[in-house]
Amino acid sequence: MRTLDSGAFMTSPNLSIDRPGRAIACMIGAMAFFALMDAQAKLLGASLPVPELVFFRLIGGLLVVAPLYFRQPAPQRRLVNPGLLAVRAGLGLAGVALYFAALTTLGMAEVAAVSFAAPFLVTALGALALHEPVSRRHWIALLVGFAGMLVILRPGGGVVSSGGLLALAGALAYALLIITLRIQGRVMTSITSAFWFLAVAPFVVLPLLPVVWVTPTWDQAPWLLGLGIAGGLGQILLTMALRLAPASTVAPFDYTYLVWATGLGWFLFGDFPDRETLLGLPLVIGAGLVLLRRDRETGP
Repeated sequence: MRTLDSGAFMTSPNLSIDRPGRAIACMIGAMAFFALMDAQAKLLGASLPVPELVFFRLIGGLLVVAPLYFRQPAPQRRLVNPGLLAVRAGLGLAGVALYFAALTTLGMAEVAAVSFAAPFLVTALGALALHEPVSRRHWIALLVGFAGMLVILRPGGGVVSSGGLLALAGALAYALLIITLRIQGRVMTSITSAFWFLAVAPFVVLPLLPVVWVTPTWDQAPWLLGLGIAGGLGQILLTMALRLAPASTVAPFDYTYLVWATGLGWFLFGDFPDRETLLGLPLVIGAGLVLLRRDRETGP
């Protein structure tokens, strides 16, 4: 699930805004690693419990973020507003757990498609909770995007009846997480926010492990290790992308995740998007790009 990582770094300051080609390449690579991570979660989710997968995912992320955190000046490493961190941790854990659970019942392309409801929810919640201005054109884009989601979810059957609600709930958790990160970003850097989340969240999951623990087989161990490594490499590339160019330059290439997820889903599991997903995706992506243009015009 790319959203746990992208949410942590989308507001990272750009240290060098002059290499868009390399930034785009890093962004595409990051999406490839996040899709690989999700493929491994889907593969392992058939026999290992979701909390176990989440725990190893968090540990992998912490190993990557910790060096970036300690490279910051001491004042930037300080934890501010622990209560807000608790909200951020709860939403982050809910998001990744819901997405991993959805992957156990849905194809990767379907979960990816539903996950792109998050930008619409962020815009709507930003307007309601943070009083961010939204023009009529962008409200229309929201409606078009949600229409695309209805085509994909097709209420009354199909995806909704088999797990789309888990992915949609994950998208809602992620949207609320982004709103929280916007507030938190006023007092902490995004790397500091991510570090404290990844340092605290494993201890929240840890009490569940003795209850649900399933010892991985020797065949599963490399995949479980790869889960954390792929997520960590995705974080590195995403961070590099956002340091080499503004978020508005690289964010459209977030949608390449759909290509990687579809390809891996077909290659590893024989899954391919059904007709409704293929019909709804252009509406979702088009609306998302319109909203992205809004962010580029209004700035952070």
